Amino acid sequence: MDRRLGLMGVLAFLAVLAICYANAVDSGQAEGPAIKVTKTIVDRKCCPDEVTFKVDVANTGNRDLSEVTVTDTLPNGMTYSSDDHGGIVLGKTVTWNLGNLLQNGSPISIKLVAKIEEYASGILRNIVAGRGISAGGQEVTDQAFADVEVNKCIPPKNAKGAKSPKDAKAPKGARAVWADC
Repeated sequence: MDRRLGLMGVLAFLAVLAICYANAVDSGQAEGPAIKVTKTIVDRKCCPDEVTFKVDVANTGNRDLSEVTVTDTLPNGMTYSSDDHGGIVLGKTVTWNLGNLLQNGSPISIKLVAKIEEYASGILRNIVAGRGISAGGQEVTDQAFADVEVNKCIPPKNAKGAKSPKDAKAPKGARAVWADC
């Protein structure tokens, strides 16, 4: 009888362990420290050429992260315009020191505005990387990118000094059309 109780106790313990493991897997949380970086294009104006990116940084692991930094490398053809998190700009690199990211905490969103240079054309790949350190000293990293397709904005002859399609005032009966925007 004592062996059966002992065996039943072990089986009950294993069943509880299996449920806990299944819940951890279903939560979407990584086992150990982890960081996730995503990058999206929020707004793209044709002329003047400016693009707004949204960078989200999240702790997707089960440990707090410290010394979290995000580094955005602008490609040739893009220059820094502004951001909403006090980025440190050095050439074509923008770095944000975000401090700590708690496990199960809210992601941090950064808005970055870049100007597309006049000579740029083709596809410009903007890369962002995130990095953090767990309490145990383990470094975790992730990166993402967003591609911006640049076509030259050629004003129509009847745009008369307009800097954007909104500014173009065509004579009555004519249309102001911007090529490749």
